[in-house]
Amino acid sequence: MLSKLLNYLRGRWRTHKSNAEMNPTEVPQYGESVNFMPCPECGEGTMQYDDEAGAPKCSACGTVDERRA
Repeated sequence: MLSKLLNYLRGRWRTHKSNAEMNPTEVPQYGESVNFMPCPECGEGTMQYDDEAGAPKCSACGTVDERRA
């Protein structure tokens, strides 16, 4: 583990680049939240905020969580 850290630091020192410059494909997703809460009804899908419903909605069965509306 220490060798990995040293290799990382050596690479950063040699290139003098930040993490974003070393990995240009990684774009920050500002304003987007990650939610891994399972659906209380079906247990299959995840609850994701739906703008039309104004509340979290299951990605599998479509149940809207009215408690968070």
